Amino acid sequence: MWSNITYRLVTPDGPAIITIVENPEKPNGIENIFFMIGKAGSATNSYCDALARMVMFALKTHTITEVINELSSITADKPPIVDNGKLIRSGVEALFIALLNWRNDAQSPYALEDNLYTPPYLNVDVLTRI
Repeated sequence: MWSNITYRLVTPDGPAIITIVENPEKPNGIENIFFMIGKAGSATNSYCDALARMVMFALKTHTITEVINELSSITADKPPIVDNGKLIRSGVEALFIALLNWRNDAQSPYALEDNLYTPPYLNVDVLTRI
């Protein structure tokens, strides 16, 4: 049985919507990721779609922790946004925050993995979950 978790975060590029489709039969527990910033067809949204596809590709051979570590601390040239106590420095960092929160969810079987880097400025306890 698949289920969805959708996160909405404010980024320097605009509002981000990240939907993680869970599948317990997959090794990393994720069937698919949908990542959108901006309007359909925009350049930013195209980059988000490409990034989500590459994350799914990486999850075929790497753990969720390894993928999260690679996405952490990627910033943009725009001023950061503070959203519900979280400092978000780029659209990529929004995807990192959503994956980190999903992975650390108390109900997730992946919450016991170790070697996870969490930036000291990040407060994932206040992440908005839809």
